[in-house]
Amino acid sequence: ASEGAISFEDVTTVEASLAALKVSPRVFAARVYVDDKPFASYILNESQSRLPSSPNPVGIQTVDGGVVMTEEILSQGNRIGLISMHINFAEVEETIDSMVIDAIWVVLLVSLVSAGIAYMVQAGIVKPVNRIVLALRDISEGEGDLTRRLPEDGRDEVSELARCFNSFIEQLQSIIGNVVTIAGSVDKESSRLVSMSQENECASRAQQTDIQQVVESVNEMSSAIQDVTRSVNEAAVSASEADSAAES
Repeated sequence: ASEGAISFEDVTTVEASLAALKVSPRVFAARVYVDDKPFASYILNESQSRLPSSPNPVGIQTVDGGVVMTEEILSQGNRIGLISMHINFAEVEETIDSMVIDAIWVVLLVSLVSAGIAYMVQAGIVKPVNRIVLALRDISEGEGDLTRRLPEDGRDEVSELARCFNSFIEQLQSIIGNVVTIAGSVDKESSRLVSMSQENECASRAQQTDIQQVVESVNEMSSAIQDVTRSVNEAAVSASEADSAAES
């Protein structure tokens, strides 16, 4: 209500101001009190109005079908009147119920959106990561299939991780292949060295046999020379004896 209209006791202006409340169907009635007496009123439905002829204490009081709210009207800090409004509590309850229902729908919608986002996250991140984990587990615990590769489609972090994993496996496969090749070469060289060693051993044995035969032949020749020398000596002695006998 207009403070000036109340001060000048302009009932028509005050009632016109109160009539603006008809835009809200929740307000059944409103009344301005001056000197604790009705000054101007607005009534939407006479049968539902619960406004008394004298003002209620400032505050909120519960009545049938709603509440009566009373507030002071101040002008430059001084109270010049009171205003009471009868508000349809059932309408408020309907509004609250409607808000609760809207909130429930919002919660359901948010839950559905969250579930969709969670599924997309799982499909886009968790599943590729699980494939990487399974591949690493297969390499570490299984048969060690280094030909296995992960899909690299996409430009996200998981695809980058798959590309790095595939690059690492390719390098590892190349290193292991080189090691296998070197191991094969070493095995061949070892076999060749073993064969050469066996051949050298056979040749050494044959050489020892030949040397032993030469030694035996030398020994036999030495024995024969000694026999010849002994025979020569005996012949010389016999000749010397014969000469001595002839001279005598």
